[in-house]
Amino acid sequence: MKNYLKLMLSVLLLSSTLSALEISSYSGDARFYYGTADSYNDELFKQEGASGQFALALDLDLNVSEGVALNFGTTLLTTLGLENSLITYPFAGSTTKNQLWLDEVNLEIELIKDTEVTIGRQYLSSPLLYSIDWNIVSNAMDGAYIVDTHLPKTKVMGFWIGREWSNDYNATVDELNFAGNFRTFREKGAYGVGLQTELIPTVTADFWYYDVMNDSSALWLQLESDLKNFNLGAQFSSRSPEQGDSISGYALRAKYSQDFYSIDASFSQMSKDGSVNIVNLAGVYGDGSKSPLYTEAWWNWGYVGSADTISYALKTEATIRDIYLGVYLTQTTNSSSDIDTRDITLSANTDVDNLNIMAVYIYIKRDDYNNANGYNTLQGYLTYSFK
Repeated sequence: MKNYLKLMLSVLLLSSTLSALEISSYSGDARFYYGTADSYNDELFKQEGASGQFALALDLDLNVSEGVALNFGTTLLTTLGLENSLITYPFAGSTTKNQLWLDEVNLEIELIKDTEVTIGRQYLSSPLLYSIDWNIVSNAMDGAYIVDTHLPKTKVMGFWIGREWSNDYNATVDELNFAGNFRTFREKGAYGVGLQTELIPTVTADFWYYDVMNDSSALWLQLESDLKNFNLGAQFSSRSPEQGDSISGYALRAKYSQDFYSIDASFSQMSKDGSVNIVNLAGVYGDGSKSPLYTEAWWNWGYVGSADTISYALKTEATIRDIYLGVYLTQTTNSSSDIDTRDITLSANTDVDNLNIMAVYIYIKRDDYNNANGYNTLQGYLTYSFK
């Protein structure tokens, strides 16, 4: 009862504040995600191997004054009781209890012309540290992000992150709260500085340095060139932990695109030694998180960026009669651990008015899981956007 009173007071206070502000835009969506795998009992659509969740997200952007905007975002997560019959695991939050999060509240300020800063809870975008894009909700972070575009065809960026949303929830010790389950980013937070430039004709170059305090530092370099229907890319990254061995690696990609289809092939190789992986530093699964390398698998993460791994990927996408189709193949080999993996994913999605419908089939075989036997996963995604 106490939490509901706090929520009602917050809504009343917010509504009185909003009446004096100009609404710039509002948006949101309603989602239902479902997934089932046969690695648990050799059968699909069994409750023991199924995940599912509903989400309702609402976002509101307000103009406070010239050059200042205030952004709010809330997300409701619920299983609607499906854990009693259809699913076992939620997609986000590690609990089947209902959750209501204030996952975005920040100020966007134009400090001076061509220099903007965002302060507060926000979604972060940078090559090696970013808010995830695969879950039913993303992971917001508390901090500040600054972008300067004074230099011609160049952006200079920097950020500080103090806290992050945690996907972990322990029902015996954690208490659900309106703000969501947030924790300090690693031990002391993280910062990053980066530069993106298009001064070289047809080439976009990204250079980033990251420091996760008391954890590790990292470098990211990426060059991409567009030449008619071709896109050529090269990535290099290194990561040095406070304790343990450093890792470095590179990836190469060639992509060909036409009006209705594209195909790209990529290759990556990591250094032989390394006690950490090249992954999204803000991933919710640590070194098993998704990697920004070109070769990353569609679903089977945590391998392409690990030490002594060679990876190959072939991906093609096409649009046929308003249906967006994708075929993705990633193969990894590791001579040190003797763990090889394969991910084959087929996807199809289409829009029916404001409703996006997506179906995915995934075949995964990895030597360190399910007795090295391949297994199948089916996923369905429904997203209705409020426009």
